[in-house]
Amino acid sequence: MRKRKEDIPLLAEHFLETYSRQYNRATPSLSQEAVLKLLAYDWPGNVRELENIIQRAVIKSRGSVLSDRDLTIPDPSNNSRQEPFREAKAKIIKEFEQSYISKVLAINNGNISRAAKEAGMDRKSFWRIIKEHRIKVPPPLPIALSKIEPGMLR
Repeated sequence: MRKRKEDIPLLAEHFLETYSRQYNRATPSLSQEAVLKLLAYDWPGNVRELENIIQRAVIKSRGSVLSDRDLTIPDPSNNSRQEPFREAKAKIIKEFEQSYISKVLAINNGNISRAAKEAGMDRKSFWRIIKEHRIKVPPPLPIALSKIEPGMLR
């Protein structure tokens, strides 16, 4: 439909007549604003997408003229595209690293060396992740509480 925009008003009129008959209603006309809204949409779907939009408008409308407000067309600025694999993976890894490192730091009373050892990482790599994600290192607990072994808090 993107390549044949001139067909959109004709198809819309056809669907208006079809669904007006089906629902025993007088056939409404399309306002100029409604036609412009239909023409401005990119139509990533096929003719059935237009048909569904017109059908909903006929069902919802009460007047003899359909305005642009009567047409429920997806907002192109509300981009619902699937993000690329690499971006999705990076986001999940970032969330995991932040959560995991924060938890290990809390369990180890903010002791970076012990937390890195428990995580199975060297201190330098562990510290790099803390800096990269701007993770706040918790302040050490009072001496009596800091004697708790890391495995005891699980």
